[in-house]
Amino acid sequence: MAEIFGSDLYLLFSQGGGRYALPLAGVDEVLEPPALAFVPQAPVACLGVIVRHGRVLAVMDAGELLASGDGALSPEEGPLTRLIVLSYSDMKVALRVDRVDRIAPLTGETRPTAAAPGPAGPGLVECACAEPDGLVLRLNTPALASEIDRVFQR
Repeated sequence: MAEIFGSDLYLLFSQGGGRYALPLAGVDEVLEPPALAFVPQAPVACLGVIVRHGRVLAVMDAGELLASGDGALSPEEGPLTRLIVLSYSDMKVALRVDRVDRIAPLTGETRPTAAAPGPAGPGLVECACAEPDGLVLRLNTPALASEIDRVFQR
């Protein structure tokens, strides 16, 4: 999808009071959350699984993945909650977020990650972008994929 529009587009979403951006190149689709199948003994960050296009996808809670370890939980699912289906390398996973805002380029001034405020753990944020409508933290897709792998290896 990103090839059609260009590689500098991002999917902007909100989670737990923060605003984030994912490169559109790794986003397959955005869904309204269907019923989830429970997975016994799954990590806390794994909310369950769905079947999408014949493939079983883990549904991960963005609030848990982006938390700084302070135990903050994301709000309960609401009417704007969405699943972002991501692909990276051989991983395909759904990420539950509070709200998907838009697809857009990031045009504002960028700040290094050391200056990036917010709850996301180390390495997950590439930079902070001062957009006209507020600060957006640009996520590092490989680091997010590594964090998801780490969650399942615990």
